[in-house]
Amino acid sequence: ELDKFVDIDAVKPRALYTINQTCSVLQCHRNSLRNWTATGRIRATFTKNTCRTMYLGSDIIKFYTEKM
Repeated sequence: ELDKFVDIDAVKPRALYTINQTCSVLQCHRNSLRNWTATGRIRATFTKNTCRTMYLGSDIIKFYTEKM
């Protein structure tokens, strides 16, 4: 479960992560993540079956390495 702080090494490139899980990995507030998504710094995926915004693990890893 990724509700608490998670090391970037635990992120699986092909898995999808919720906003809360992504914020946990990136150690940021959800509003910061939404702003980064809106400006195109990180890509989000919208799932039709759950109507949720999700982030692909490979995009999280890419953003993390560029951000740091």
